[in-house]
Amino acid sequence: MGNCRVSIDELDNDIKQQADTDAMEARKASGAIEEIALAEYHKQLEDPQLMWEALGPDAFKGPYPDSNTIFCTRQNRAAEKDFESEVKDAIKDQDWLTLGTLLGQQCRSYLLDPAREKAEENGVDYE
Repeated sequence: MGNCRVSIDELDNDIKQQADTDAMEARKASGAIEEIALAEYHKQLEDPQLMWEALGPDAFKGPYPDSNTIFCTRQNRAAEKDFESEVKDAIKDQDWLTLGTLLGQQCRSYLLDPAREKAEENGVDYE
């Protein structure tokens, strides 16, 4: 380790990255990121096409939406089958509260998760 030389540019970059991370954490803690994400979410709900897309079957997200491993794919399929079964049972039982909750959670997740990611990536630009 004694022979390692770190350039001033690398140190400056590390300091800047840490400052950016600290600023992002402060924005998250203040609720600013969530506020920006909710505003984007509400804007997306005004688009009928996005709203219906979020309520449809393609909007379902399993527990591992970004993974393509065999294990994760099987877990996602099992979760989707469970969700379908819950929706089917709610319709059969005319349990509209459960049906609304299931579809509402799916819609919110489908639209709000990307809005949060966008807010985190571009949080500085919105403020």
